[in-house]
Amino acid sequence: MTKVSCCGLFCEACSYYQKVCTGCKQSQGSPFHMAGESKCPIYICALKKGFETCGSCHELVCKIWRETRDPRYDDEAFEKDIQERIRNLNHMHQ
Repeated sequence: MTKVSCCGLFCEACSYYQKVCTGCKQSQGSPFHMAGESKCPIYICALKKGFETCGSCHELVCKIWRETRDPRYDDEAFEKDIQERIRNLNHMHQ
């Protein structure tokens, strides 16, 4: 089974996976890129709502997703990334 983060990223597709990151679920919401911060707000939100992933949430795509935007993405790339992550989550819940 493909490992997918709570926000719909494919862990295995990430160049950091198994090098400096074990994934958000395995790190309990503290992936490598959150160093020095508490926990990923997306992970915390899903956990508080009792969801394994955001795919179970009726608020998808929420303000938290928008606020945790990868700064490397321009508007178009960010929207494309969101749509891909939603497809990943929908695929998991079929």
